[in-house]
Amino acid sequence: MKKRLLLLLALTSIYLQAQTTYTYTGNGYWGNAANWSPSYPGTTIVAGDTVIINGNVVEVDIINAGHLTISSSGSITTGINSGISNTGTLINEGALIATEFGGFSAFISTSGTLSNTGTITIGLGSSVDVTGSLINTGVIEIQSVANLFFSQNATIENSGTGIINNNGSFNTAATFTNMATINNVATLTNTGVFTNAQQLNISGTFTNTGTFTNNQLLNISGMFTNNGTFVNVQTIENTGAFVNNDQKTATNNGTFNNTNSVTNNGIFVNPLTLNNTGTFVNNATLENTSLFNNTGTLTIAATGTMLNLGTYTNEGTITNNGTITNNGTLNNPLLFTNNGNYTNNNIFNNTGTLNCNGAFTNTIAFSNVGIINIETQGTLTVSQTINNQPTGSITNAGTVTTLALGTLNNFGTFSNTNATFTNAGTVVNNTNANFEVTDNTSMHLFRNQATFTNHGTLTLTLASSPSNTNTGTINNTGVFDIPNNFPFTFPNQGTIANHGVFTINTDLINDGVFLNTNEFNGSYRGSGSFANEGIIMGGYIVIRDFGLLTNTGTINTTSIGMSFD
Repeated sequence: MKKRLLLLLALTSIYLQAQTTYTYTGNGYWGNAANWSPSYPGTTIVAGDTVIINGNVVEVDIINAGHLTISSSGSITTGINSGISNTGTLINEGALIATEFGGFSAFISTSGTLSNTGTITIGLGSSVDVTGSLINTGVIEIQSVANLFFSQNATIENSGTGIINNNGSFNTAATFTNMATINNVATLTNTGVFTNAQQLNISGTFTNTGTFTNNQLLNISGMFTNNGTFVNVQTIENTGAFVNNDQKTATNNGTFNNTNSVTNNGIFVNPLTLNNTGTFVNNATLENTSLFNNTGTLTIAATGTMLNLGTYTNEGTITNNGTITNNGTLNNPLLFTNNGNYTNNNIFNNTGTLNCNGAFTNTIAFSNVGIINIETQGTLTVSQTINNQPTGSITNAGTVTTLALGTLNNFGTFSNTNATFTNAGTVVNNTNANFEVTDNTSMHLFRNQATFTNHGTLTLTLASSPSNTNTGTINNTGVFDIPNNFPFTFPNQGTIANHGVFTINTDLINDGVFLNTNEFNGSYRGSGSFANEGIIMGGYIVIRDFGLLTNTGTINTTSIGMSFD
């Protein structure tokens, strides 16, 4: 037993003697033995040995399999076409510099552990490759034409007071969590998993082809290009350019403030808050499920679609050349130009101007207190209710169609000029409202196929065309004026019930039912039924074929006659 104990103590003594600590002081080359204590360790630091650098060492070309520490008063500068290969532990509390000499580059390669609380400088033409682990709470400077690379299996942590300043090329394929500060003024490329948990400043270019998640603050004053998966959970301040490319997904679960440029060529989803005061161009798929505030310019390209399931407020300019579907709330207090397809399935508050040279389909009730201009190639299809309020104005130079279940309720101004208006549903022109149809070309038409009720002022100034007809019901309790002169005629094949003032400067051709209980001014010809319970003044009355005139009121006309064709 005593012999075994003596043997164990002897082996332990030999092992402890094999673990040597070497200290460098002074200034000079690595191979200057006079600067070493207790002796020169050579260019390979073996496992178990420790090297401490308290001085300034230049032209270093070594392999570290042990423990290398650069103290706060020390520095290491790599040599020509050489550097440090670290498979052990490298701790930098001072300065670690990889830089070229006379056009010859240098390197630091670490598959072991690298811990930096000092400054690592990657000089012109040099590189640092990390395939092991890096913990940085100091400063890493990447100079012009220099490269920092994190491999796929590397473990990276930038935390505390850590700062990475990139003026060269920074490439990461690792799972990397930034818990400190990164300033990128050159090129940063992520092909791995990059999580920003503190502050990332991009004044250069950042290209993501892996997975990028922002959990804190991302400042973009340069360009951020997403070719992978992008998720924002906290805050993005974009004063530069953000590009989301083909078939790629960018999801905003935080706050995205854009004051310059966003281009979406893939899928952009906004489940939280997107504030745009700059330019946002959507060439593909844009989906808003929460809050999208636009005080800048939003453009939906011809290839683009926008689905709104949340609240979109436009206090700037929106131009749609593609497709917009509103299933949420769309507020337009400024300018909305629709050259594509706009379908409103929920709440649309227009207090500004909507210029429509495309298709506007309304499938649910909405109120207009602003301006709607249906331009030459534009269409407005009313399949539910549009309430055009007293301050509202609808101007049609294209095509307006009210479908069977649709209602156009006008309290303001509706103007139809050289355009097509077809009512197959319900139109109500309310008291003090104005509904005016003008056609100077004979190329357009006014057709009432259902119910048109006028309590305000209805003016039809129509060129002679057999397509301008009433085959439905017109109920007038206001002012109904047709100011055209002969040879224009207005054919009625349905029912006109006048309980107000109806004035026509030419002939009313009635092959349906005409009821006058108040005042009719004009001439009448027809084979239909004419029942007068009010006053008929001016013009003439001609009863054609098997037409019928029933009078219980007053008729003051130049002549009354009959005609048989």
